[in-house]
Amino acid sequence: MMAAPRNPSGNASGRAEAAWGSRPTDQLDDWLAIESDGTVPAYSGKVELGTGILTALAQIVAEELDVSMKQIRMVMGDTARTPNEGYTAGSMTIQSSGSTLRQDAAEAHRFLLEMASAKLDAPISELVVNDGTVSVREHQERNIT
Repeated sequence: MMAAPRNPSGNASGRAEAAWGSRPTDQLDDWLAIESDGTVPAYSGKVELGTGILTALAQIVAEELDVSMKQIRMVMGDTARTPNEGYTAGSMTIQSSGSTLRQDAAEAHRFLLEMASAKLDAPISELVVNDGTVSVREHQERNIT
């Protein structure tokens, strides 16, 4: 399953970027995408300053989507492609960017389960996710990535 392609203007929605200090975009595909090869680009306006936020943000997304860390590709601080999150300072990245990415990954996870439910003809309550593969709990041979 693949998210909509990113807009050539730089952000997924094609809207102008938010001004410094303003609320970042609330469009899910401005934060995450799922590529046809299973990689998950995750977009953050923050940058890695040696504090490990690249790894921490990738881990948050991987855990929420139930995929391997190897599948996550962080895109950080690219003003043409990432949401405007203001500056990176004060140890607030996990609290702000991390919680946003976590919520968006959870929403994406829900969407993916809904699509898998339709494809597998099984209720969501009967589905399990393991490393990016959605299966019917009692019929593991019925699965989709």
